[in-house]
Amino acid sequence: MLGPSDRAWVKGVLDQLRPNYRSFHLLVPTETDCTVCGYDEFTDSALDSACTTCNGLGKTVSWSALEVKGRVQHYDFVKLSAAGLPPGIEVGDSVAYVSPEVKDAVLDLRESPRGYVYLDDDTYRPWSVQPTGVGHADEWRVELKRTNVDARADGY
Repeated sequence: MLGPSDRAWVKGVLDQLRPNYRSFHLLVPTETDCTVCGYDEFTDSALDSACTTCNGLGKTVSWSALEVKGRVQHYDFVKLSAAGLPPGIEVGDSVAYVSPEVKDAVLDLRESPRGYVYLDDDTYRPWSVQPTGVGHADEWRVELKRTNVDARADGY
C-alpha cells in the first residue's frame, strides 16, 4: 500500500516530468451574433445575406487556443494486434496522458460541438477521459478520435 510520502514522491516526479511532455493545442470556438447585420433565429442566418463581416451567417466566430502538454501515444496496431485491439479503436486514433488541470480544459472542450484538439497536424475530438494512478488520479487518460472538422482556427 502506498503511504502519504509515496504519494508525494509520485506527484513530485510527475511535476518534474510534465514540462518535458509534448505540446498540443485545445481549440474552442465562441459564437456571437454579428454586430453589423444581426442574427435571425427563425432562418438561422444573417438578417443581411450580403454582410461581409459574417459572410451571411449572422454569427462571428472567435477561437480560444490553449497550448497544453501531455504524454502522447499513437496507437501501434502491430503491437496491439498481438494482444487484441480494444473495441472502438481505429487507425489514426491517439491517447494523451495529461495533468488534472489539463483534464478540466479537455472536459470544457468536449462540451463544445465544434471544439477540437490539434495534434501532429491532425484534428481530434476527445472521446473519453479516465483517471489513471493507484488509488488517486495522478494523470488522466484522454482518448482522442481523429476527425475532420468543418470550421478551423487559423493556423490550426
